[in-house]
Amino acid sequence: MQMQKSFVACLTTSVLFVAFLCVGCSAQQTEEQALQSLRQMTKDGKLPSEGVVENIETRFAGKKIGALARLLRARIKFENKDFAGAAVTLNSDVFAKQTKVADYA
Repeated sequence: MQMQKSFVACLTTSVLFVAFLCVGCSAQQTEEQALQSLRQMTKDGKLPSEGVVENIETRFAGKKIGALARLLRARIKFENKDFAGAAVTLNSDVFAKQTKVADYA
């Protein structure tokens, strides 16, 4: 009887763990969703907080959306009159490697 309880407890824990992992993976934002999110946040000339954009940049580092988020972060710094910060953010080869906007950056 004790062995059955242990088995059921172990099985229940395993099922919950797998379910938790599946939900966590499906909740991850895709590149397309992140791009749509950036578009929505910048709609009508609005600028999102730098932290939100930096989070997207970090999650999608090495990808096109990460580079575009970095460019947006530089614009946010520029609009906040942090010209040195904007220049440092733009001083990267990520734009040439990941996007077609390297000349504009």
